[in-house]
Amino acid sequence: MYLIRWQESILLNPLSDDGLYKIFFNILDIAAINAWVIYKEITGTKIKRLDYFLNLADDVQNNYVSSKTSGLSDFTDRPMAGPRGLQTVRPLKAPRR
Repeated sequence: MYLIRWQESILLNPLSDDGLYKIFFNILDIAAINAWVIYKEITGTKIKRLDYFLNLADDVQNNYVSSKTSGLSDFTDRPMAGPRGLQTVRPLKAPRR
């Protein structure tokens, strides 16, 4: 099995010279590789790392991102229980210029 070294994973993500981006993407790469290894051990299947990463990205996009964006309309014009009882949440209006 070929493991990606830390230096190689940083070079794969040249978004910025800022070190925080490098650290973030390195942690993301390590988490995805760990998830891939655990998945292979649990299921006993042989799946390529790239295929697993693409499936993982699709699942995150379909399940997490779509649920977050579709839920935004749920917060407008409906009663909400708060510390002062039921309140109606209204959409914000753009400021006048």
